[in-house]
Amino acid sequence: MCQNQRENNFRELLHNYRNYYGTYHHHKEMMAWLATTFYISGSIYFFFKLENLINDKFYNLVAFIIVFIIITVITVFFLKWQFSQRSFASRIVSACTTILTCRLSQSQLPDDSFKPYSFKKNNKDKWPRILVEYAERKERRHYAETWTYLAITIFFLMVIFKIIITCHST
Repeated sequence: MCQNQRENNFRELLHNYRNYYGTYHHHKEMMAWLATTFYISGSIYFFFKLENLINDKFYNLVAFIIVFIIITVITVFFLKWQFSQRSFASRIVSACTTILTCRLSQSQLPDDSFKPYSFKKNNKDKWPRILVEYAERKERRHYAETWTYLAITIFFLMVIFKIIITCHST
């Protein structure tokens, strides 16, 4: 295969990766926001309906606390997974864009750029070496993730404090 044909195939591959992982990034972000919205909505509901849910019975209170803690833990793990996948997709999109932009100023890529290579965290999938090099650069956590975890914590504590106040008032 001639160098130009390989170069064109590589460009097309990068465009396809960028489009696919751009859509994947958006999907993961929407799933995280949806989960956060459901959690916060549920917390607000429980906050205002807590007295009716407990009905002055100790086992109702214990069951509610256990279920609420389990839902919180599941939500946090789900968000962590979604944000992790979103971050991976973001790095792939960024790497593809960087490589495509660099290609505008250079005549050809080194031959070993196309060599199959694995990410450090995932050894089973093979990617072009140059893409892995760009994608594995350290990325900072997005502020949105920090604010999401903070919101989950605030609403969790809000419901817990409401439980404590409700128990002390009865």
